[in-house]
Amino acid sequence: MTSEDTTNSGANGAAEMTDPATEATAEQAPAAEATPEPPAEEADADAEPSLEDKLEAATAKAEANRNKMLRVAADFENFRKRSLREVSDARKRGMQEMVKDLLAVFDNLERATTNVDSETGVESMAEGLRMVHRQFVDLIGKRGIERIEALGQAFDPMLHEAIQYDYSDEYDAGTVMVELQQGYKMDAHLLRPSMVMVSRGAAPAAVPAETTGDAEQPTDDGGEQASEAAPGKAADPAEVAEGQESNGDSG
Repeated sequence: MTSEDTTNSGANGAAEMTDPATEATAEQAPAAEATPEPPAEEADADAEPSLEDKLEAATAKAEANRNKMLRVAADFENFRKRSLREVSDARKRGMQEMVKDLLAVFDNLERATTNVDSETGVESMAEGLRMVHRQFVDLIGKRGIERIEALGQAFDPMLHEAIQYDYSDEYDAGTVMVELQQGYKMDAHLLRPSMVMVSRGAAPAAVPAETTGDAEQPTDDGGEQASEAAPGKAADPAEVAEGQESNGDSG
């Protein structure tokens, strides 16, 4: 082997025995150099939005809320109108049913008022009116309407309306003694209060008038009787003159 071959083989061996850390650093250096920089758009996205962007977003949100409010208001208005219409229809149906029942009472009343010329007709009319009255009472009873008992009951301002107060030996104080107009209630609701006269109780005993007599008036030294004029009334001059003349004649 020549000296040149020996020199080449030594150089190759030295190259193969290079430090591994050096090789790793050499491999990472190109990789670090190849890392790309972030684009400019991503950098702008991370920055805080401008005032114009905030204003535009707030305007869009306000417009969306306004549209939502308008839809809610429209729905509520439709609901209100529908509710009023349903209540009105229900009230009309209730009135129709009530009037339908009253028509039967009206028919009987009309029959009772026919043929009233003769005596038989008058009796028939009276009986027909009594029948109509019973039918009307039954009708309002089916509707939950009842009369308020007032006569002989304690006065109740929630059910009675006092028109007058008077003394009574029959009824105690605070008791209804006369019912002027009957009242009615429907279930627990007052339709019309009863107009009544309320007792004050027994009348107080009358105080007897005191009797006063006129005392005799004494006479003076001349024999003349002193006359006393009534209060508020002057003495009659003619009577005074006659008295003086009679006194003179007696002297």
